[in-house]
Amino acid sequence: MKTVLTIAGSDPSGGAGIQVDLLTFHALGVHGMSAVTAITAQNEKRFFSLNSVSSRIVREQIQAVMATHRIDAIKIGMLGTEENVFAVYRFLEQLRKEDKAPKVVLDPIFKSSTGAILLDPRGVAILNQFVLPLVTIVTPNLEEAELMTKMKVRSVEQMREAALHLHTVHRGVKAVLIKGGHLKDEATDVLYDGKDWRLFTARKRFSRDVHGTGCALSASIAAHLARGYTLEKSVERSKEFVTDYIRLRV
Repeated sequence: MKTVLTIAGSDPSGGAGIQVDLLTFHALGVHGMSAVTAITAQNEKRFFSLNSVSSRIVREQIQAVMATHRIDAIKIGMLGTEENVFAVYRFLEQLRKEDKAPKVVLDPIFKSSTGAILLDPRGVAILNQFVLPLVTIVTPNLEEAELMTKMKVRSVEQMREAALHLHTVHRGVKAVLIKGGHLKDEATDVLYDGKDWRLFTARKRFSRDVHGTGCALSASIAAHLARGYTLEKSVERSKEFVTDYIRLRV
């Protein structure tokens, strides 16, 4: 069985974070492991508190997993502090130096769906500079793309510009998927791999937003990459997976 490590925060409601990642891995037939970066108190309606785990404990969790398992893919979600961002960077850099780098999916979570700030601007800058060039694919939503590029991202054309910017400026990242679930008229995601563009447009809009869909999408992409699917096929199948996931929860 292929293995996927998620490095992310815990959501006690089971609606997002580590909990959704592990459920997604199980559903897609890969063995999921985790390194918890923060313990949150939240649910779909309210965010109560963020309690970050120290970078030392994050490193020790990762080391414990790596000591006994081969990792086929990594999903990175909420990191919470700049110290945790650096810890993850050092981990990925060491894998690169040892030529052991698995596929890496970065879901750059800076704010909860209820509006709580989960990574400060300095942490965002460090993530951009150090972590982003080491990942296979980064999956920001519109607001996250704006924070990462300092550009307005409110249309498909602006999504294209932001994806091109991220891929060009942060050399090393293989692909950029900008999620357009919050576009005004239609839900279109833009994928750019440095050569080709692919647009994924959902014809049907759901009656409400569902907590944790970004986590499920990035976890699904990581699972499919671990199983050997191409990047484009992994995104395509993950879009289908998340559509079914939303349909079950609305």
